[in-house]
Amino acid sequence: MSRVAFSKTRVVLAFAVVAIVAMGIGMGVGPVSAQDGGTQSAPGNESNQTTLEQISIDDQTRVVEFEIGHGDASIVIESEERQPMIVSDALAGIEQEGATTVPEKEYQLSEGRNEISLSVASINGDSAVSVSTRGGTIRLSSGMSGSNDPFEAFGGASGLFSGVLMTVGIAALAAFYVVKAESKGVEKA
Repeated sequence: MSRVAFSKTRVVLAFAVVAIVAMGIGMGVGPVSAQDGGTQSAPGNESNQTTLEQISIDDQTRVVEFEIGHGDASIVIESEERQPMIVSDALAGIEQEGATTVPEKEYQLSEGRNEISLSVASINGDSAVSVSTRGGTIRLSSGMSGSNDPFEAFGGASGLFSGVLMTVGIAALAAFYVVKAESKGVEKA
């Protein structure tokens, strides 16, 4: 069996180069995404309502315009009659364990256009409110801008898997070095 001779300096240098290249490859891959501004004026809801004119709370009440995000909510509501309306913070207490009292604010809508502004809870800049009248309830939300990637803490799925591949590759190189550096080869146990 022929023996390959490696100097210790070459081996250390080779490991260093492989490690640096592997780290560079691992850092270079990963998803890039643009972030939404956090406010919306015409999202869909559970009823598949797609345009702002179709966001009806009930037969006589419609949301004409809204902007929600970063802890503030501004809603413009059009009502065909004078009626009470309740706005509740849909994210209040969501980060706390146990029961939480949901803050509600009651408004008296007049006939025509009504403008409402209030402060609401915010999680990562996202907010949501529920708007209720005698005839129905809707939820207005800025949406969730957080990542859906469960591996986000590891640099995303690509970062996690490139890290695993780097580790396996370096372990294989180390095993190769040990096998070649042994004077008698590998002995069976």
